[in-house]
Amino acid sequence: MESMISNGRYTPGHMKKIREKAAGKLFKQRPSVEQKVMMSPVSLKWQQEGRLDFHDVLPDGFAARYSKELLVIDAHADQLLNKFVDQVEAGLSQRRGQLNAILYVSDMIQRAFGGLGRKVPEAFQKRIVDLNLRQGDSLLIGELMSGATAGFLGSGMCRHRSLLFKYVVRRLKVCESAAISGVIVPNDCENVSQFRRDNGFADHAWNIVRLNGQNYLLDIMNTPHELQSLNSADGEKVQMKVQGTSYVYYRFDGGSGISLAYSPGAEESSETQTETESLDSEDDLELDPDCYLPQGSGAGEVFCNTTRRAEEILQLQTVGPAGHVMVKFDLRMQGRTWQARKTVHETALRWPSSTGECSLRSCGLHDF
Repeated sequence: MESMISNGRYTPGHMKKIREKAAGKLFKQRPSVEQKVMMSPVSLKWQQEGRLDFHDVLPDGFAARYSKELLVIDAHADQLLNKFVDQVEAGLSQRRGQLNAILYVSDMIQRAFGGLGRKVPEAFQKRIVDLNLRQGDSLLIGELMSGATAGFLGSGMCRHRSLLFKYVVRRLKVCESAAISGVIVPNDCENVSQFRRDNGFADHAWNIVRLNGQNYLLDIMNTPHELQSLNSADGEKVQMKVQGTSYVYYRFDGGSGISLAYSPGAEESSETQTETESLDSEDDLELDPDCYLPQGSGAGEVFCNTTRRAEEILQLQTVGPAGHVMVKFDLRMQGRTWQARKTVHETALRWPSSTGECSLRSCGLHDF
């Protein structure tokens, strides 16, 4: 099945299965790679869903598997990363206002990763060759930045830029940020697979930043010096223009724009409605329930940070391949009752905790 845009929604088709198969093969060949990805709920969420929301915090040790590298963000092991953050922090002291701070961080990241233009992908490929990485080898993000070796100018792709931006702005308390992966294609594109074959690109990653209570799209790979104003609730396409062509952003396995990272303000909750709606629909994904299975809860309830209360699980059953569990529950918020569903892979969800190794049921997984 081809990757398609239909009814304003991107469906990855066979590409999703290809990536899942490749990840499974690598994890089987190198269990240590899977262990690093499963080390934290945030790493696992990026692996499974291709998004990190405003409330998600990249921990030191964050790992993301790609075909070329196992990207690692870890200040404890990466001195080049620490030097970069220190440099950004020093520069921020000379900037006034949150907007200037956001654009300064974005500019510093694009400079550290080789700037803009067609030479960046070529420089990245050369850097990977120079590092002589085997598939699944860890790559500290600092090794892609300028100054990593004598004469090396830096080369980071959109995935490196979006993840580093989220890490830095959180660490330096600049703004709230989400990292989103998906595709960027011309406005009239329907067959994403064909566009990818013809043009050599489609997959993309970008950020959403919150400024003065509003959400803005930031694309550090293409337009690092501007924020694109958005209204996530109206369903309009999120576009950018490059040399006269309008390109549209579609999130991974979802619709255009950033509705999954949108959080309605308190002023929008005055209406009281009783109908039940579904969080599975592309228009309602902005109401992210931010729920997890709390320790010791068994399989009876989920706890939702959004509402600060436990919600009763209506259904918990194994679906699809062994180990995939679907959780279904009602979520009461914004004067409505929303029905949330999420499918997770239970058997692989294990990582160290303060009480020792634990699983999905005993540790809890945000945004399952």
